[in-house]
Amino acid sequence: MNVSIEQLNTEHEVLTMESSLLSPLDLVQRLPVFVNNVSNFVKGIFTSEIKGAMEYKPNRKTMELLQKGVFANYAEVVVQKPVGLVVNYGEYIESLQASDAVVASLISRSLLPYRNWIGNLINNPADLVSLRNTRIVGDIRIHEREKAAAILSKSFNMQKQSGTTAFGSLCPQAKTWPAITEGVVALDKTLGIVSRSTIEREINIISTQLQSLITMIENDKQNGGKGITPNNAKVLSDVTYAIAKECEFYAAHYYRVMTLIASIRQAEDTLLQVTE
Repeated sequence: MNVSIEQLNTEHEVLTMESSLLSPLDLVQRLPVFVNNVSNFVKGIFTSEIKGAMEYKPNRKTMELLQKGVFANYAEVVVQKPVGLVVNYGEYIESLQASDAVVASLISRSLLPYRNWIGNLINNPADLVSLRNTRIVGDIRIHEREKAAAILSKSFNMQKQSGTTAFGSLCPQAKTWPAITEGVVALDKTLGIVSRSTIEREINIISTQLQSLITMIENDKQNGGKGITPNNAKVLSDVTYAIAKECEFYAAHYYRVMTLIASIRQAEDTLLQVTE
């Protein structure tokens, strides 16, 4: 079953708004569905959205062409760009670099604290009853992801769906091209700091834990749902949804860098076909 972040957002909002209105047994029925969908979502991201690295190396011939040639001959050449991009390459790379620390620390900052929190909850079911406002949201530093996302959003206007533009609008001057390619290389390296296999292993562990959490919640039915209160239902849904958003941000960043690399490569090849 394919689950979208939009679907999870809707389910999370409903749980948050209605938790105080639902009976414990209703909460017991709603939470497992949501938790299961989060589990499917985070696993799906790493099997469908991320399809492998595209190691980037600057094209030396294009570099020489721009340094030795007349830039005006290349500025109007139509090249591909990420759809919706409204800034030049240098500005876009800066906004992506603002996400670097968030992406590189995905495991230590988000996945591991969450895994430990859920693991402790599963090993100590009695804690579910007394679950209150928790430090876990602070521990996974959600604000860092939200800040990076806000910076990145300024680079796009999705009402402008064009995927092509003049090369000069992406690279204003020939002398900026080396810095652009160096920036792309740096972004590419950041994605290699934590291996995909390591992230996938953490995701699989969390997915298994979420299934155990579902079992624990459903077993609470035998106790009349007393372990689930509006407050701990909100805490569980808030934190679990936050992890889904963390994984979605990582996958989106990975996709953006891969798309940028494809765009840069296409520009390099296209410029080499231009004759002065």
